[in-house]
Amino acid sequence: MAFLACSVQPTNPKFGGIEIPVGEITPEIMKQQMTDEQWKHMYEMSHDKNLYQNMINSLFPSVHGNDEVKKGILLMLFGGVSKTTVEGTSLRGDINCCIVGDPSTAKSQFLKQVSEFSPRAVYTSGTYYFLMGVLDT
Repeated sequence: MAFLACSVQPTNPKFGGIEIPVGEITPEIMKQQMTDEQWKHMYEMSHDKNLYQNMINSLFPSVHGNDEVKKGILLMLFGGVSKTTVEGTSLRGDINCCIVGDPSTAKSQFLKQVSEFSPRAVYTSGTYYFLMGVLDT
């Protein structure tokens, strides 16, 4: 697995209570907004061979197993790349994730954790819709 980025474009002007300027953020601008200690930490993380697994473990510390689901959710949080086809059709870079499984397999824990972490996430469950009579059994 490889990640390659030459710029960062925020989808939300606020993240973690900090104003993020709308538009392209180059590595130089990002470095100016960080303390030396934060930049050093980011640099060390970029050379960590276990970065992917460490990010998964820090995002879901209380959930054991389900590593493939965790990886998918992490990639969803980063998002994809917007593209335009030869015909001129615009394709969004959003990555959507549908988690279906047996009871007690941490599905709700994953969703609740992401909804607390991501500013654009909305948590809902099938129970709500079932009680509203939308689902037919």
